[in-house]
Amino acid sequence: MICVRLDGGLGNQLFQYATGRALAFRHGCALLLDSNRLDGAARKVTPRTFELDHFRHQGRLASSLERKRLSWLPRVAPASHWVSPWRTFVERGPGYHASVASLPDQTYLVGYWQSHRYFSHMAQTIADELTPMRPLSAASEQVARSAAQGMSVSVHVRRGDYVTLPAAANLHGTLDREFYASALDRVNKQVGNARYFVFSDDIAWCRANLPLHHAETVFVDHNTGLDAWQDLVLMAKCKHHIIANSSFSWWGAWLADQHQGEAGHLVIAPARWFAGQPEHDHRDRFPAHWIVQP
Repeated sequence: MICVRLDGGLGNQLFQYATGRALAFRHGCALLLDSNRLDGAARKVTPRTFELDHFRHQGRLASSLERKRLSWLPRVAPASHWVSPWRTFVERGPGYHASVASLPDQTYLVGYWQSHRYFSHMAQTIADELTPMRPLSAASEQVARSAAQGMSVSVHVRRGDYVTLPAAANLHGTLDREFYASALDRVNKQVGNARYFVFSDDIAWCRANLPLHHAETVFVDHNTGLDAWQDLVLMAKCKHHIIANSSFSWWGAWLADQHQGEAGHLVIAPARWFAGQPEHDHRDRFPAHWIVQP
């Protein structure tokens, strides 16, 4: 069995699931999902809930007893296999680590694993497993039908805790208006008759600041709280994407790649993923055909 520790919101949980699932698939074994880390109140980060159950994933959520037995393993990671059935492997910084593919059965993964390279060899399987468990709401279904027609462009603006929570603001920071202006200009030049679908946790900011220049635009503002997963599904219905420095919209664009094919699929991603770090290894974080823009 492979176990992966879940940490963060839906986008991060998807990266952790996909990496753990790929390793479990190599071994032909089951995947266990540890949710110990999701209540972030004590760590002064945004509290999260288990969100993978919105999708047809192939993992099993650890029981309370299993979570208790797993909770202390990261503290003794180098020696965990001497005192427990698990060999703990902790991610050593961002970027792709090739050694993950050769980790043995009974490995406990601790990290974010934000690289498509961990699971690109079984991308279609992962995409198939991430189909929704429940139907979309009537409002979302209407948006989905509209996004499936014509030259739909998903635009994601992540603000929320990137603005209000100091830890998140210092780590990530928000993308400025200039990034979106440049990305929208590129889309307008390359995509004829574009129709924009704007997703954000701050739609008011988007209405006031995105330079859409009277383009046909749908501000998707009805999915909040426990329904936020529907925004990710709707992003994946769009033909083209402008993503934020957010794993949430990363997955919307990546799933669109798998469902619709890469040919003619325009994805614009920010070069700056973390605040104060203008450059990072684009090969690890983004598929080769995505456009990385300052």
